[in-house]
Amino acid sequence: MECILQGTDYEEIEDAANNLIEDLGLEQSQLNCFEVVFLLGIGIKKYSELPAADRIFLMSKSRDGFSIRTERQYVIYYNDSLDKDRIRFSIWNEIAHIQLGHLESDCQGCRERLEDDANYFANYIMTCHNFSYKTSFFSNFNTFSTYAINFYAAYKQVNQCYSTIIRNSILYEKIARLGTGVS
Repeated sequence: MECILQGTDYEEIEDAANNLIEDLGLEQSQLNCFEVVFLLGIGIKKYSELPAADRIFLMSKSRDGFSIRTERQYVIYYNDSLDKDRIRFSIWNEIAHIQLGHLESDCQGCRERLEDDANYFANYIMTCHNFSYKTSFFSNFNTFSTYAINFYAAYKQVNQCYSTIIRNSILYEKIARLGTGVS
């Protein structure tokens, strides 16, 4: 799996998220992270189910979640004491690290960028960006209430939808002008 690193266009991350949805045959507007973990064959464990020393170690890595690759499979550990929306985001974030090849990356000094990429993937897939602009959920409130995310994430997603539509319409206009010979 190729790691998406510094300087990557976010369209590649969107493609990775869309490919995951398509490859797993998922078409619903709200995707269940636990179902996706199961379909991908990823192990999943709650922090609370671990011995105290392991829990302390994982909390030192991340208070939200952490993923590793064992000899047999990937495993996601998550903090089950968080609210349900934060748990969903944390699991999607760890799925993103796996899907984007971050666990195989030996990139030193790009942890922040890898985390930004995983956060983008998680936000994108949780708000079902590819569905939201196709089904006209174009208000912060509709996006907030439909996808059970916080209002700031809804605001960011609606703005991202508009940016994508504008980018695509500008591209479409350029292609149309090239096809007609009008510049």
